[in-house]
Amino acid sequence: MALRLICGPAGSGKTREAVRVFLAAASRGSNPVLIAPTLPDARHFERHILRRLQDGGAGVLTGGRVRTFDQLCRQLVEAAEPGAELLGSGERQLLIHALVEGEELGRLQPSSGFDGFATALAGLIAELEMLGIEPGEMGKQLSRWTGGNRWRQGLVQDLFLLYEAYQAALRQRGVYDSELFQRRGLELVEEGTVTVPQVIILDGFRDFTPLQHQLIRKLADVADVTVTLPFQEGNEAYRAPGYHREQLAELGEVSSLEPDADGDVAPALRHLADNLFRYGPAPGTAAREIDAGGAVVPLAAAGTRGQAELVAAEILRLWREGGSLDEIAVVFRSSGRDMLATAAVLDEFGVPYDMPVPVPLKATVVGKAALALLDFSHDGDAGSLLAYLRSPLSLAPPDMVDEFDRRVRLRGTVEPGALLQLWKKSGGRDTKDLRGLRDAAATGLQPLAAVLCRLLEGMVRAGMNDSIRPAGRFDSDLLALDCLMALCTQAASVHGTAAAIHTGKSAAGGNGAGFLRRGIRTAEFRLPSLTRRGCVRLLDPHRLLNQRFDTVFVCGLLEKRFPSLGREDAFFSDEDRRELAAGFGLSLDSHQRRLDEERFLFHRTVTRARRRLYLCYPYGDSEGRPTIRSLFVDDALELFAEGSLQPVKRSISEVEFRPSLAPTPTRALRSLALLHESRDPDSAASLAAVAEPVGLAPRLK
Repeated sequence: MALRLICGPAGSGKTREAVRVFLAAASRGSNPVLIAPTLPDARHFERHILRRLQDGGAGVLTGGRVRTFDQLCRQLVEAAEPGAELLGSGERQLLIHALVEGEELGRLQPSSGFDGFATALAGLIAELEMLGIEPGEMGKQLSRWTGGNRWRQGLVQDLFLLYEAYQAALRQRGVYDSELFQRRGLELVEEGTVTVPQVIILDGFRDFTPLQHQLIRKLADVADVTVTLPFQEGNEAYRAPGYHREQLAELGEVSSLEPDADGDVAPALRHLADNLFRYGPAPGTAAREIDAGGAVVPLAAAGTRGQAELVAAEILRLWREGGSLDEIAVVFRSSGRDMLATAAVLDEFGVPYDMPVPVPLKATVVGKAALALLDFSHDGDAGSLLAYLRSPLSLAPPDMVDEFDRRVRLRGTVEPGALLQLWKKSGGRDTKDLRGLRDAAATGLQPLAAVLCRLLEGMVRAGMNDSIRPAGRFDSDLLALDCLMALCTQAASVHGTAAAIHTGKSAAGGNGAGFLRRGIRTAEFRLPSLTRRGCVRLLDPHRLLNQRFDTVFVCGLLEKRFPSLGREDAFFSDEDRRELAAGFGLSLDSHQRRLDEERFLFHRTVTRARRRLYLCYPYGDSEGRPTIRSLFVDDALELFAEGSLQPVKRSISEVEFRPSLAPTPTRALRSLALLHESRDPDSAASLAAVAEPVGLAPRLK
């Protein structure tokens, strides 16, 4: 058996070749497996294969599967151990939260209360598991590193206790986590006790973990393995994948692909793809700087909201000019505040969009209401009660809540019972449910979780009869409710596991409201891609795999945001990690290649555009303070003659769009009203002319 490595830059047809190998093996009856980086990528490859079959008239596919590494290893492990279970990522996070609560820590106790502590610990445990290092071995290796340093000794002792407790919890539950599933799969392949697919293709990866490298080596001993990897000699954008190319090239044949001569790509964007992050012109390129030809457009606005509005207005303009929304992608480095702000503005402007990325539960109305209710169940203060009452789910009239707020401030009421009594006297709904929630919180986590879910489920379903809220919002509310109910079920289960591990310690009877709050603040769920046609795609660079669009907006291009260099590990600095690798045999990731990875992601993102690329950034924050534009923008713009660039910019002094550029009739009316306030002699006639056709004339009075 052998390994074949296929390398090439973006747009060179690596996936086309991978699918060809897959279909050829399927036609021979080899039942191949194509491995993708993530589940969304796997679904994308399935659609791609079906399109190839349809275009080629090859008929029905009778064999072959598309899997992720986790799914392949699960298949191998279940063949040897029927009934083996995988611990989900959300459940894993909750389990670590519960173990941290129950462990009596020393050096790490002050920081263990922060949400980020469990996330950092989960990352460190994953690294250790990938390296095959058990708690005892970790303790031995790190004890030599501590020397006589008491701070290091305390750190290592706490980490050993937490890692050992985590491993004990997995044994108690009888489950594997993702890394242990992959390591067990590797062991089974080495032992030769499981049947491995004859043909394995890996596509869409830009890097591999150390454990995945080991697994690929072992699979290549017993199967025909084909791996595609993005790489181009002499281009700094591909330095990060280059490290993995060097390791895999030792195992077999290496072939290189050249970029396709795609006539649909604008010359300026082809020039950008060939020359970005190169020192000097690319081979065959006559000039370093060329005319942008309107294909590369800098877009700048004031603040996150300003950027979102300007991007949405440009999309609306392109749509009105006959462009297809399916051919527009808006890309953010991560699915955070910028993406959610843009989604909200697109909603306001009436532009349909698809956002197949994780949504933080805490950012939804369900998550916010749940956090407010948990705060009230534990603290019983006026602030948390008001936060809940102001939630759309409470259906409380805003005027009534404002009056209740005024009375609370006047009376200085702070006792929970008195607050609920005052709300009832103010005309509010029956407070029996809120009293029941506080009673459940005093009983324990499981009763609290049950009452919370029942309460929020009733609110969501009651809200469906409320005509004020947009109908489309209920889909996300129901998904958020499903996420919350699953989280509560998992929380009760993992809390019980932690209690069994830490018998007699705080985990057995800890603060249930606080534990659920932590879970909600870190939980995420995905909105399904319900609209396949006629919508803008909101994506991150990892979801752009093998997709091309006529127009791509790359947003949030600020230093420390894109490139996102992150922070050093909470437990071991980069210097500590280098020291551990050099002298103590513990090769943890030193994060030295993070900039290389960011450079690659940016290069891959900008090469997804065929006709037009917008490089978007807020030149100031919400307070008016100037920001620092990403150096990646400078790297891209310096490839074009300065006079050929046609920037789109909205000044911080422009409170509203100019009437001729307003994206919606309401915004046009608002803009004209501002002109009217400025006593523009032509504004009154213009105001009436805009208002009459769209039915807003009565509002002029």
